[in-house]
Amino acid sequence: MHDGINLEKRGVPTIVFISSYFINNAKNMARLKGIQDYPFIVLPHPVSSLGPEDINNLIKQCFPEILGLLLARAG
Repeated sequence: MHDGINLEKRGVPTIVFISSYFINNAKNMARLKGIQDYPFIVLPHPVSSLGPEDINNLIKQCFPEILGLLLARAG
């Protein structure tokens, strides 16, 4: 979250992915960094145990949300 917000503040459209376990941490970090409503994509926890195929499927499922966030920031 920290890196994503810093990049956004520099004008780089960024998508942050958060494991569902860390939602509260992400919201707190966004608030501390001054962007309380910073959007992020929530992935099921845990992500670290997923294999490459599972990660690819997860990203495909999230793609409409990813594209929507990127387009919203570009416009």
